[in-house]
Amino acid sequence: MPIKKLYEICTNGKEKGKLTATNVSNYLKEPFSIWASEFAPKDKKDPENAFQNLLSQRGIEHEKKIVSEMFPQSQTVEYKTLIQGFQQVLQAMFDGAESISNAPLMFLSEELYGVADVLKKKQGKSIFGNHYYIVKEIKSAKNLKEKHRLQGAFYNYMLGLIQEYTPEEFYLINHEGDTIECNYEEFKDKLHRCIQGTLRILSGEEVPRPCHKGIEWTWSNYSNELAIESNDVSLLLGLGFAMQQKLKVLGIFTLDDLKKASTQEVLAIKGVGKATYEKWMRQIDSLQNNKVIQIKRPEFRDVKTEIFFDIEGDQELKIDYLYGCLIRENGKEEFKYFWADKPEEEEQLWRDFCKYIDSLENDTFVLYYYTSYEVTSINKMNKTYGCDPRIFEKIKSHMIDLHPLLTKSYVLPLYSYSIKPVAKWLGFKWRAEDAGGDNSMEWYHRFMQGEIVMKQKIIDYNEDDVRATLVLKDWMEDYLNQ
Repeated sequence: MPIKKLYEICTNGKEKGKLTATNVSNYLKEPFSIWASEFAPKDKKDPENAFQNLLSQRGIEHEKKIVSEMFPQSQTVEYKTLIQGFQQVLQAMFDGAESISNAPLMFLSEELYGVADVLKKKQGKSIFGNHYYIVKEIKSAKNLKEKHRLQGAFYNYMLGLIQEYTPEEFYLINHEGDTIECNYEEFKDKLHRCIQGTLRILSGEEVPRPCHKGIEWTWSNYSNELAIESNDVSLLLGLGFAMQQKLKVLGIFTLDDLKKASTQEVLAIKGVGKATYEKWMRQIDSLQNNKVIQIKRPEFRDVKTEIFFDIEGDQELKIDYLYGCLIRENGKEEFKYFWADKPEEEEQLWRDFCKYIDSLENDTFVLYYYTSYEVTSINKMNKTYGCDPRIFEKIKSHMIDLHPLLTKSYVLPLYSYSIKPVAKWLGFKWRAEDAGGDNSMEWYHRFMQGEIVMKQKIIDYNEDDVRATLVLKDWMEDYLNQ
């Protein structure tokens, strides 16, 4: 077939389609974002932030690195419009290029378009002759999710329509440079369901409900806002997308729906036991009546020294750059921290922290932290750099996570139990308006780029985090006396 004829078939007289790998994969767990991108007021879109820009930059750099290392002879497509880029891709395919990177693809009669990371030539029959192409998608994530695989399947399907041969497999390359083979047949049915569902949303035929804390950046704030306005069932803490779907099958869309539903009908749902049901009812009561419900009285160790512990780290760089400790002893407070100017200094940070813990008398102190990152970090540090087993056991045996202690003891009239909303509800204020773990990573990136003032900003933010943890612990302990 002449290249001009194939181009006409693929473009169908259009310049752009409706379906991308991103919006089709979003249909799995956040269909609201598809609707919002098409119909929501543009001023409701999450504002651009420095952290998201950093992630985007790192993704681009990772893709370039993988292409240069694994596909050094790849023909990289440069273009001003997708149509121009697609024309170049078709020419490269007919010419038999060994690999093509940054490759626009289109099959607009089915509304499909997008940019594949790498197309790799293989021997076999297709419209191009004795060769065809397979998809190799590059992801900056270490642990690949279902949506990443669905995106690869999307490009594989579109490539099959273009070259009149659909490969049996496609490949994903993760943050570590590992190549994961995926069988297209396993994803085909789900892909087509997502394509049809996405088209229904884009046509206005299907309007998904907003979901609280279930939408990633771009439309997260708007989704949260609408979920609160509509009293959506997703406001329940820890209620995952799969369980939300099970409830909606029963016509349970809001907290009021759940409250009025038959107890036996709800308990018949797989994964819902009596304890879960009672937990949901307490949360609804707390939210609707703006009250604290105590489940049991929390117990704390009686110790001489309380240490409120928080870590700042960057999982992309695989570095923890700050260990912060707020030490309270005999009514006095002191903030102590351990810092790494660069990744090579992480080991020294760890050694200094271990030395400090070793200096404390056993069973006279406790390390309070909030959620699991701190345990993940010290386990990683021990595995990477080692530690005297006696000291490491001393660290672990004195650590107490306040998050499960809080959730097992109290129900709060909040939509999130992250430390920020909890501490702010208690009246605590962070010094920086843009305080947040994501921003901390961006600040550290800027510090390593030469913005020395960012170091103090990170330290101040970390100190505020541990002070917030102290405020929470004191409130939990003294609640009944208030």
